[in-house]
Amino acid sequence: MEKSQDGILYTITDFSNYNDTTYTLIYSEHNEQMRIFFSGYEFLCRPNRVQPSFYYAGVTDFSDWVNRHLNYPKEAIQKQIEGQVMLKFMVDSDGYVKNVQVIESVNPILDEEAVRVVSSSPKWTPGMFGEIPVATWYDFPVVFELMDTETIF
Repeated sequence: MEKSQDGILYTITDFSNYNDTTYTLIYSEHNEQMRIFFSGYEFLCRPNRVQPSFYYAGVTDFSDWVNRHLNYPKEAIQKQIEGQVMLKFMVDSDGYVKNVQVIESVNPILDEEAVRVVSSSPKWTPGMFGEIPVATWYDFPVVFELMDTETIF
């Protein structure tokens, strides 16, 4: 094994067929990816990226959690205000929800409740880049929909 400017150079000799075939393998890391050259072939490998997960499941379970904890503001019900508030938030490298922002507003009354409920999220399992926990941004819709009272009674 020797070190070169391109990476670490390995020479492998195959004695299994009694023909002493020699292979060359060069390993190097550049720009978050690994390059492996093996006897004339090049392989690019990137570390495995894993998205954050909420209760070990993900965004679908988070949607269910948000819906269970969402309080439709009385003033919005009285004024018949409904719609989808689009939020952006970060799951930091420790798994906490941070920097909740409204990116598409419906009404300040609904926006405030959407930010409140998402900001109160329990801790997530953070995203990973290889073996390193990383912060990850999400765009997330919070839907406020009024029930049709005529169909209930």
